[in-house]
Amino acid sequence: MPKGKENFISAGALYNALGYKEPSEVLALGLDGLKHEGAYNVRVIKLESTALCNIAALRQETNYTDKSGKPMTQELVAALRFYGEPPGILYTVELRTTRETFDRNAKVFEQVLRSFKCSPPEG
Repeated sequence: MPKGKENFISAGALYNALGYKEPSEVLALGLDGLKHEGAYNVRVIKLESTALCNIAALRQETNYTDKSGKPMTQELVAALRFYGEPPGILYTVELRTTRETFDRNAKVFEQVLRSFKCSPPEG
């Protein structure tokens, strides 16, 4: 992936995801986050069910223009795993890239998704 703050992949787990019941809530917050950062022309172009570590997940692809006027794409995958009662664990993997470099960066993103591990909490 080209270096620069406009092209990145992030992954994480929130181990006390009390405020979330569905992955769709996380995706909606992702859209709000883009707008809060100054993005405009925000359009969801793809929303599909998928799996992350064999956990039901949602995958959303969004095109937008960043505040500097650069055409961008965000892919966000969100999955929630509950061990009994909530709170659960929220897993997210995100790609943000210029549309110009999307095809190349999407290949790396797919590798990250395939290799992502969802570990249960310990302790």
